[in-house]
Amino acid sequence: MTLETAEFWLDNIAAGGVCLWMIGVWFVLQARKVSGQLIEGEFEVAASQETISQGFAEVLSRSQSGLPLGDSVLDSVTPSEVRWHSTRMCRAGVIHIKGRGGKSLVTYQVEVRNGMLKAAYVVVVIGAVAIGVLYTMLSKYALPSDIPNIRGQVFQMAQCIHLLWPPFLIGGLARLRRTMMSREIERTLKNVPFQASFGT
Repeated sequence: MTLETAEFWLDNIAAGGVCLWMIGVWFVLQARKVSGQLIEGEFEVAASQETISQGFAEVLSRSQSGLPLGDSVLDSVTPSEVRWHSTRMCRAGVIHIKGRGGKSLVTYQVEVRNGMLKAAYVVVVIGAVAIGVLYTMLSKYALPSDIPNIRGQVFQMAQCIHLLWPPFLIGGLARLRRTMMSREIERTLKNVPFQASFGT
């Protein structure tokens, strides 16, 4: 491999890595922005205030680790409101219940823990350092070599990809946790009338 060819590949692979790193930073920042917002929702449930509050509180008290509502700790339970938090996903959650005849209007607000994003920030920083160090090392030791095969080591610049994809995974999982939490709350609340009818 000629010096010119080696320089071409090193510079272009590094440039591609920098572009991917920048997109990863943007993706993590967007995930952080979304994660900082409350999860909110509103819908009707065909049950009384008492049935909903007691049924939902019961589900929370029996919540298992690994589930969106897992490891929940009840803070307060009244016919019109249930407050809770968990040691895993939910920093603070509340549902408000307003009776409407035989139905109830339920609104919920949940603040989700975003500890996963801290890991993404660390990986983003490490990725930037890895790109710089790898580029410097290959420029200093591989490019100047008179041996074509050693110059060919510039393709090792592609190894930085191992630190460039995790931010996308972690940021995506942080968004997914929010979606899972919202769906689990709505599923649980909508099942409360049937839970009561089965006596569970």
